[in-house]
This record gives sequence, C-alpha cells and structure tokens, in this order.
Amino acid sequence: MKTENIIENFNSSIKFAFVLLVAIALRFIPHPPNVEPILTSLVPFGKKVSTLMLGMFGFLAIIVYDAANGQVGPWTIFTATAYLLVAVGYSLFIKKFKNPGAIKLASFAIVATLFYDITTMFAFGKIFSYPLPILITGQIPFTLLHIASNVFGVLVISPLISKYIVENPSIDIIATKTESAEITL
Repeated sequence: MKTENIIENFNSSIKFAFVLLVAIALRFIPHPPNVEPILTSLVPFGKKVSTLMLGMFGFLAIIVYDAANGQVGPWTIFTATAYLLVAVGYSLFIKKFKNPGAIKLASFAIVATLFYDITTMFAFGKIFSYPLPILITGQIPFTLLHIASNVFGVLVISPLISKYIVENPSIDIIATKTESAEITL
C-alpha cells in the first residue's frame, strides 16, 4: 500500500471516529423522539470507508450510547443490528449510485427508516408483548418524525459534514505529499 493511501486512511479513520463520537454525544442532548443523528452522520462516509466500517458505525452508535447511558438490554442488540444493516444498505446503495441526487438520497432515507422502524417495532413488540394494533398505532407518528428527520439530515446536514469534515484536507492530522508541497510553496 502506498504511503499516501495509508495517510488518507488514517485521516479518514480519525474523522470517522470524531463524527461517530459527536453523533453519540448529540443523542444525550434532549431532542424529540426519533430525531437522531446516526444516518445523517454515516452517509458522508459512504464513499470513504469499507462496507464493514460503515456497518460498524451504525452498530457502535447504538451500542456505545446504550452502554454510556446505562440502558443496555435486549433492545440494544436489535436496534444496533438494524442500524448495522441500514449502514450496510447505504454502502451498497452508494456503490450502485456513485453520485445520487436529492431524490435518490431522500428515497434511501425513507426506505432505510421504514426498515429500521418496522424491524425494531416488531422486536420491541416481541420483547414487551404488545399487541400488533397498538404497536402500529403508536409507531406511526414516531416513524413520520423519524423519516422527516432522516430526509432533512441526509439532504442538508450530511453534505455539510462531508464538505467541512470528511472531504476537508485542512483538518487532516497528517498531510499527504501533495498537500505538504502546496503548503510549503
């Protein structure tokens, strides 16, 4: 592997860890239900990291938050696995559509949110023995809010994370040779 690739991977890893930690920290700030930063935060890394790493972003965002919050339970595994699958789905989506437009991104956010909310709804229903009609009735407003939050996030906030953090070489820990040459000129 070339030195420049190693440096780029290192810089991407630092940015990845930073954004992951910020996404987890933001969940501790009071917010409306199902308005959360996980999908918004992982989208900018779709082209930068492997499918496995993107999946780990979704998985760790749930596991670390629940552990730090002292609320690890069976739901932790269900929700973390569901977000891992959402992240893997996004990785596959971005490989198929290299530069998706707003409609495709919004469509992905809607489908991913429906997948996550339906999957976790059934898991919670099983754990807590709620009847299906009550689950569905209770889930609808939360899912609508979650969809609105994720669509807004991937269309407005993700591009800002990408521009100012993920794709920004001025905040790299180690400059590549090309960047170093530009700096010294």
